[in-house]
Amino acid sequence: MAVPVTIKFESDGTEKFLVHKGAFLIFDANDEGVIQVEENEFDLILFGIHGSSGDAATITLTVEEPAKLEISGHPIKGKIAQGKTVWGDNRFFRVKGEV
Repeated sequence: MAVPVTIKFESDGTEKFLVHKGAFLIFDANDEGVIQVEENEFDLILFGIHGSSGDAATITLTVEEPAKLEISGHPIKGKIAQGKTVWGDNRFFRVKGEV
């Protein structure tokens, strides 16, 4: 069964992106977007920002109860290193439903 996952992507960089299943997520004015995932299956997101050294990002995934989000290092935080203009990473996660 498909479960919606809300993703909030806050960043002070000039550009940001998040890719899920080969598609770029579009964020609204509140820096939020929604993806659909299958319960109990692992998914992967790729993300990054472009900007100046020190620009930071925070990515938070949420699901509605009773579903549970399994992800390490959450919320996801990162920043552009000194002398660089980009930061990016990826993260595997799973939404556990009732088993």
